[in-house]
Amino acid sequence: MPPTESTAIILFDGVCNFCCSSVQFIIARDPAQRFTFASQQSDRGKQLLADAKLPSSMDTLSLIHISEPTRPRLI
Repeated sequence: MPPTESTAIILFDGVCNFCCSSVQFIIARDPAQRFTFASQQSDRGKQLLADAKLPSSMDTLSLIHISEPTRPRLI
């Protein structure tokens, strides 16, 4: 689904307890729902990693900002 406006996606390691807890922390403090989330292990996460030219597996959180559907960039 191409974004219609600027989108901030947080990629996280879905098997990392710290990453999963961090996602829950962010969700609880983001009532405006500015962020969306994808685990690195999901199909969408794998595609975003490839599009941003990032390693296929990282033990961290990554914020990807998409201002144009074809140009994701790591922030």
